[in-house]
Amino acid sequence: ITTEEGNKEFENMMVLDNNTLETQFGLTVNDVDNYVAQVSYELDARMYLAFKPASGKEERVKKLVGLYIDSVKTRFGIRTIELSQKKDKYGSEFCFIVNGKPIFAKGANLVPSAMHKERYEGMAKHIDLVKECNMNMLRVWGGGYYVDEQMYEACDEKGILIWQDFPFACALYPATKDYLAEVEAEARQNVLRISSHPSLAVWCGNNEIWEGWGNWSWDKEVKDTALAVKNYNTLFRELLPNIVNEYCPTIDYTHSSPLNGWGRKESLTEGDCHYWGVWWGDSVFETYTRKVPRFMSEYGFQSSPNKRTVEKYFTLPYSKENKGFAIHQKHNRGFELIENRILERFDSYSKDEDYISKTSIVASEAFSIGIESHLRAMPYCMGSLTWQLNEPYPAIGWSCIDFEYLKKDVYHTIQKSFAPVVISIDKYSCQDTLYIYVINTSW
Repeated sequence: ITTEEGNKEFENMMVLDNNTLETQFGLTVNDVDNYVAQVSYELDARMYLAFKPASGKEERVKKLVGLYIDSVKTRFGIRTIELSQKKDKYGSEFCFIVNGKPIFAKGANLVPSAMHKERYEGMAKHIDLVKECNMNMLRVWGGGYYVDEQMYEACDEKGILIWQDFPFACALYPATKDYLAEVEAEARQNVLRISSHPSLAVWCGNNEIWEGWGNWSWDKEVKDTALAVKNYNTLFRELLPNIVNEYCPTIDYTHSSPLNGWGRKESLTEGDCHYWGVWWGDSVFETYTRKVPRFMSEYGFQSSPNKRTVEKYFTLPYSKENKGFAIHQKHNRGFELIENRILERFDSYSKDEDYISKTSIVASEAFSIGIESHLRAMPYCMGSLTWQLNEPYPAIGWSCIDFEYLKKDVYHTIQKSFAPVVISIDKYSCQDTLYIYVINTSW
């Protein structure tokens, strides 16, 4: 056995009745960083030729000689992780417990890093941006893919936990025999592949399908509601959790994210929440202080990319009337919603760099208010995952890292709010009082 401590030879090797070789050895954990202890080892197996035939008894191997058979070199992590959803007086918590200690999840949603040719490889090469932003978790959005090895290995090394959605999102799926067979084959391959990564924190069946059923009137639009519910349960409450339990039994599974749609009171008292009242609902940023869930897994506000990216891809004037600029806004109300918040804080804006700057200022305020509201509510709220980390297109969007892997202005705000120790000022809870908090998540 070759370890970082040097070569080790073992004499207590036994030949078993089926002519297999068995030994026991210990490895010293020498690098405890973040949430996992990382160990490297290399194992060489050589054929043994010199031993007396065993007549139904185990015999000690005197020496190993012969031909080289195989070697394995790997790196693995040692840690325990669970998702606690135990009931309490408010509803039920949604808290990750790593190595026996609850943690506050600080992070963002990961989307594919390009429109074509790759999945997440580009973001894997820039994983230091995640670590530098004081994040400890990424949620792999169900509208993307299973994360590739390069990204998982990068997160393993940096101590970034992965919430892995299965790749289903925002639609009703069939449960025919042929379709389920395809899903099962793909899921088995990927769960088995991913299961050994210490960064894996939770499996989630889908993104926003259960919310669509209960909150977007899907239950009133489908022709056969009983069949739709049966299909959902077959795929997300039976097939996928059974595969996870078979190949990855130490990692928890939740059937959908969120468990309750925003606007329902349960979204703030149990499970995780995607709160989009501040964007889709056109609410003021202070709403974040009143809408604090047990775990916020999606929320955000749009802003422009880094100035260098703007200059490379955008054309003046920066207005929706300019098609060369407007093509970079993919939300049908995006310009309107951004303008509403800008004009609350500024008398006007010009259609040049002034617009770019002011979109960044207002979005930074949104993220600051949101994140710090979640942190102040610990341990009631135990997670804050912004929408979104990255962009597959040079867009006016919700990300903190733009298409060129440059830091947007909001990146620095998120980095500051996710710092291990934060001084937070709450000026919204009471009109004539300021509350000052010192928040410590370094434990």
